[in-house]
Parts: sequence; C-alpha cells; structure tokens
Amino acid sequence: MGIPVIWTPTTNSLHRIHRDLTDRHGGWPDIDLVEQRSSRELMRARADWCLRVRANYATAAEAAHLLHAFYALGTPLDLLTGTSYVTGETTYLLAANIHILAPLEPPAPLSIPGTFFTPPSRSIQKSAALRRALQLFGFNIPLSRAVYEAVSAISANEGIGRLAAAMAASLAEMSEFGSATLEWLVTTMSHEELDVVRSSIPYLMRRYESLCHGNPARLDALAGDAIVIESSPGNLGTLEPATIAAIYYDGLASSIFPLLARLGWDGLELWQLRHQRAHRTAKFGPTPIAVAAVGIDPS
Repeated sequence: MGIPVIWTPTTNSLHRIHRDLTDRHGGWPDIDLVEQRSSRELMRARADWCLRVRANYATAAEAAHLLHAFYALGTPLDLLTGTSYVTGETTYLLAANIHILAPLEPPAPLSIPGTFFTPPSRSIQKSAALRRALQLFGFNIPLSRAVYEAVSAISANEGIGRLAAAMAASLAEMSEFGSATLEWLVTTMSHEELDVVRSSIPYLMRRYESLCHGNPARLDALAGDAIVIESSPGNLGTLEPATIAAIYYDGLASSIFPLLARLGWDGLELWQLRHQRAHRTAKFGPTPIAVAAVGIDPS
C-alpha cells in the first residue's frame, strides 16, 4: 500500500513554521510558466518533477532511518549532529521540489511504495547501517547533486534553474559530510562486517545503473563522448534518459570509484561483477533505492 505525499496546509500556524524552516536560502523564486506553456513540455516536466518529489520523499525517509540506526548504535555526537542536518536538508529538498511541481498541476495524490518504510529492526547491525549510509552518501546524494547541476544548466525557466542550483549546492555540502561519515564507519567495523557490505556493492551498482537509465548498450554508445548540457527553449528542468545515464557513468569515475577506494575497495573490480548472479542479492536481499533527482526503484 502506498504512503501519500501530502503538501496541502494543515493549520496557518504550522504552515507558517514550515515555510520559515524551509525558505531559508533567501526566498524561493516564483515559478513563472507564462512563456513556457507548451503542452508537450509541461507534460514532460510534470512527469519528471513528480518522480523527483517521490524520490525526495523516499530520500528523506532513508536519512531518517539512518539517523535512527546511528542513535541505536551509540555513534558519536558529531556524527549524529551531521546526520540530523542531512535529515532536515533532505526534507528541505522535498519542499523545494514541491514548490516547482505545484504550478505544473500534478495529479493528486502522489504516493510512495510502502517498501521504503519498513520499520527498523529491533537489533541494528553495523553492516546494515553502513550499507544504508553507502546507498545515501555513496550513490543517491552525489548522483542527485550532478543531476540538479545539469537541470540548473538546461532549464530555460529562471526560477527552476535557480532553485535547482540551490539544491545542488545543498547536496554538495551533504556529500562532503557523507564521505567523511563513511570513511569513519569503516574504521569501526570488523573484516567480516565489511565483507558483507562489499559483497552487496555490485548489486547496488547494477540497480542504480538501471534507475539512471543505463545499460550495457547505452554505455557502449556513450563511450568516449563528453557530457554536453545546454539550455533549450521551453525546457522546464527535464533531462533526456541518455543524459541521466551519462551523468551516472561520469559519477562512477569522478565520485563513486574514488570514494570506494578511500573505503578500501576496488570500485572497478566490483563494477565488473555487477551482472554475476552471486552478487544479485547478497546478504541484504532486494532493497528499495532512490536517487532524489531521478526517481525510485521500490523492488
């Protein structure tokens, strides 16, 4: 059963507090669509921003689950403070996405599959916390930052472009904290715990590749091509699937592989194992994933 994403105001006082807490980057621009009323572009933009609202909702839930796990494991206060900040910022991103989507007149209500909200286990395992942190900080947040940077560059709508740039800057800050968190976490874990997480990485790579519209044929087609992001008339923050795939593959080389190397793992070696059956589920089994700027895969 799906969980609804509800953004209609509750009471005037609660909604005022909500606006004060989220509108803290100097005020959000109005999303003026007067000059961009192409029905085709509006339909594309509505579909893309609906995906992003749902993915940001799932990302905020992912951060909240991680914060719960860190409290349960008794992690140091500086890490708890940073993760609490990430939880708040991902909720801010959700509100910013809704600010863009609302003028596009989306269907209501949007919902998130219940698989994203499985209650945390009574017994929190450190390997499970590291795996969740790797999904959030190793894949979701850095990939989303790159996609929002591209959205900012390609959008012909000034308001959407400015807000996408603000979201990318927020994600860059979260990514810096996330990398430091992952690097600390691996120093606290046994070789057995790390091996459990390592064995799941090829599976995660394949899942995120698919979510970002990648596949072996598209990778071959993109080989050697530079990513070119240019604004187009009437664009309301939409990217072609091939562009999102190219951002994913670029992110592997520029962000994901270097991070894995700092954690003690060979990213290229793990990448080459992503289609082997032994690495499809590992110990953790199927798990929902999200890329806030792209969408969700609830399986």
